[in-house]
Amino acid sequence: MDYLPGLAYLNYPNALRPIFSNLPESICANWNKYVVEHLLRSYTAYLTSKCKAKVRCSKCNSDRHLMLLHKYLLSTCSASKEVKFSRLVSGLQVKSLNGNCEDLPTVIECNNIPKDKREIPTPELAKQYNHLRDIANDIPPIHPDAEIQLLMSLTRSFQRKPQLEEDHFKFMANLFQRGHAQAVEASPPLKDATYTSKPVFQGKSLNRELLSGPDLLNNLLGILIRFRRKEIGVMCDIEQLFHAFYVYPLHRDLMRFLWYKDNDQENEIVDYKMTVHIFGNTSSPAVATFGLRRTADEGKEEFGDAANKFVLDDFYVDDGIISCDTVGETLQLITITRDMLHTVNLRLHKIASNSPEVMKLLSPQDKVENPRNLDPSYDPLPQQRLLDVVWNIEKDALCFYQRNHSHVEVF
Repeated sequence: MDYLPGLAYLNYPNALRPIFSNLPESICANWNKYVVEHLLRSYTAYLTSKCKAKVRCSKCNSDRHLMLLHKYLLSTCSASKEVKFSRLVSGLQVKSLNGNCEDLPTVIECNNIPKDKREIPTPELAKQYNHLRDIANDIPPIHPDAEIQLLMSLTRSFQRKPQLEEDHFKFMANLFQRGHAQAVEASPPLKDATYTSKPVFQGKSLNRELLSGPDLLNNLLGILIRFRRKEIGVMCDIEQLFHAFYVYPLHRDLMRFLWYKDNDQENEIVDYKMTVHIFGNTSSPAVATFGLRRTADEGKEEFGDAANKFVLDDFYVDDGIISCDTVGETLQLITITRDMLHTVNLRLHKIASNSPEVMKLLSPQDKVENPRNLDPSYDPLPQQRLLDVVWNIEKDALCFYQRNHSHVEVF
């Protein structure tokens, strides 16, 4: 670094973290040690092992300067001691469950949380210390199969994006209201924070064990070509298709997740389990497509061949697109298909068409969200995503976007 000044950038912890995240902890510790030695030689850092005062930079007067490293000994529950070098952080507060806030003294940051279960205090260990005896009986035992993780990444995203937080809690409220997830009364602790089947534990994940089932999806190119055959095009979507099909009760414990009790961020985190199939599961597309096709077959006698053929031939999972010759034929097809799916609580919505007359006659709650407040007779209709391409409804052209964000019309 003495001869290559540009490498001094690597002295900063924020610059190193993306690199450190992929390196063994021993290498990270050695690097910190060498950085501190270099800074001491070049007199560019303030280093202390016993000072309890708030440390400030002599140039900018900041007490959170990136170049200030504090040397300390980390004593663990397993009786080991490690030398660490980290920054000092001040101005933090801790809030108790009853709402009381306390100011914390200056603390030392730790870049990693140990995942060794020996570092977690047990009820038996707590009883050996005077300051922990009063809470020893409140400490739960360690579950041998639970992986150490924290529900932190989602919380940090909420802090950065308030709208994301609001939308997520509304989504979860709707999930619980519809009975698509339910609380688990008594269970061992889980390792996962969100309802997904992708996390790997001891080399296994739910998605790796699930069978994908038969390929029941229609040919995408065939759907798009048939969509361009007639004058009036229409697209639609089935609301939360995967959630319309329940998981067998004995299998629901395999789809458990952690969330706030009663969907209140101030409450404790408890276990829930999904009761329906979810997006991201290996088997969900086959299950949903089979159920949708079964609905079309059973409704053929009552609702006719047109609705049956539309669902069987022109749906790709939950997206349906088709073209018709007249406005009347289009509206009739939408109506009978909507009524057929409604018999099994499937809702057809987000309907869009290149025909202003069709859009004008559709009910507001059935239309795609963007054009609801438009007057189709005068206002230009916006573009819509259509099976991984863009449908420019005003020009009635399918487009795809290039890397320079320009678009190319296909047909």
